[in-house]
Amino acid sequence: MDLRTVKTLRSINNAFLQLRSKKPLSKITIRELTEIAEISKPTFYLHYADIYDLSDKLENDFIKELIYACPINKEAFISSDSKWLSNLYDSFVSQGQLLNILFSYDRSYLFITKLNIFFKEYVYEMFPEYKDNVKMNLYLDYTIHGVFNAYRNNINLPQENVKELLITYTSKFFNSIYDILTT
Repeated sequence: MDLRTVKTLRSINNAFLQLRSKKPLSKITIRELTEIAEISKPTFYLHYADIYDLSDKLENDFIKELIYACPINKEAFISSDSKWLSNLYDSFVSQGQLLNILFSYDRSYLFITKLNIFFKEYVYEMFPEYKDNVKMNLYLDYTIHGVFNAYRNNINLPQENVKELLITYTSKFFNSIYDILTT
């Protein structure tokens, strides 16, 4: 990608985030975004179909970055080691501001749905044998939702305490599920 394209995309993304931090996606117009980004409308449409396409791509990229910041060791994942949970929680904490901008107002419900989809894809790339396993799917659903809800619902509490308890409870839950999975 040439330097002009990189700068244009960065300008579009920055303008979008600036607007998104102040208003719902449905209230952002291409005109105001292109004015802030200092580009023309045709330049915007070279890269995105509409404002929802831009939002969707930024959301998806953000979630994938969150997930890839949580490397999963195959052996550790199928044990009670919860390092990946700790990493996922830390990602929420460190990227909370961007998470809250991208998934606010009329898009807040999308985060956990997209995270669940992308995270399962990530896990099943490594463990294809679990893709159709109902128990593993439920474990991932509970774990992903649990980590996110622990973060979102306890944002004003000491984060290290929340993370420590989350990992303790999830490990206990995992041990129960793992016993079921292996029998």
